[in-house]
Amino acid sequence: MFLFAVGVVIFIGIFNADDFLESSEESSTATIIEDRRLKGMLTEVPKAVAKPVFEKLLKNIPDDIFPLDMSKEFVVEKFAAYYSIRDLENGFYIFDQRATEREITEILGYWNDYIGWSDADYLKMLLDYNMLDSKFVK
Repeated sequence: MFLFAVGVVIFIGIFNADDFLESSEESSTATIIEDRRLKGMLTEVPKAVAKPVFEKLLKNIPDDIFPLDMSKEFVVEKFAAYYSIRDLENGFYIFDQRATEREITEILGYWNDYIGWSDADYLKMLLDYNMLDSKFVK
């Protein structure tokens, strides 16, 4: 009987550990997002950016902030690889919806490290260019 009770306790502990791991992963993601909001950073990769804004942001990336193994050109090429121009009449760039989670994280890092936009900046751009209701912004 004692061994049965010990087995049940261990079995319950395994399930509780799995629940803890899942909830701690969700909790840590929420914490990262909240930390970014507090620091005035983007919490998600911008899905659509007005053409004049996008090109101005890339042009204005400072040359002197890069580590030795990277350059402004490298970062601009990365943005160009993941954003393509759509709707030539209205002119905006759309983020590649086929990007993997790793690629999304990488590009979000470039936005936060080299562009310096916040969620509020992105929202303001969407409002200024009447892009909030766009089918590309979801």
